[in-house]
Amino acid sequence: MRVTMNTLYDQINTDLSRLVEKQAKTNSSISSGKIYRMPSDAPVKLTHALEVRSTLSETDQYKRNISYGKGWTKATETALRQIVDRLGRAKELAVEGANDIQNSDDRRAIASEVKAIREEVVALANTKMGNRYVLAGSKTTGYQPGQHPFSLDRDGHVIYLGNQEDFSVDVASGQRLKINIDGQTALIQSGIFE
Repeated sequence: MRVTMNTLYDQINTDLSRLVEKQAKTNSSISSGKIYRMPSDAPVKLTHALEVRSTLSETDQYKRNISYGKGWTKATETALRQIVDRLGRAKELAVEGANDIQNSDDRRAIASEVKAIREEVVALANTKMGNRYVLAGSKTTGYQPGQHPFSLDRDGHVIYLGNQEDFSVDVASGQRLKINIDGQTALIQSGIFE
């Protein structure tokens, strides 16, 4: 087989073009900091990278959910602690009012303070985190203007408009964590308003 000068020239040109293209690709990788310029450069590695990116995104969301859940439980705990404090004062007043040495003016003052405590407890039961009520079950929003999960009717009875469903957040793939206690269970069923 005879190799002509044209054949050698074409082969050298092809090799040089390949080297120039490879050098341009290397320069592009160095300057951009990216190994691959196009998805077709390494489709299998791209698929793996996209899976890793998706997993990182999900993990970040789970972290945000856990942080939100911690804040929610802290707000709930604070509200319940304040309610317990107010109920302690109401108990003190009940004992004081049952004392025979109290006159009618004293008893009226005690009754007035107990009524104020009842209103405070209802206000604390309507505690919000952001724009969501923490003791309303899963019905944390969606109330009409002026309406809340807990309210007092004209006779002083407490009305609960929330629900008893869990409010949960995703904390891992396929795992949800309940972050609330509903007002029906925590307050109404306990009989604190009776």
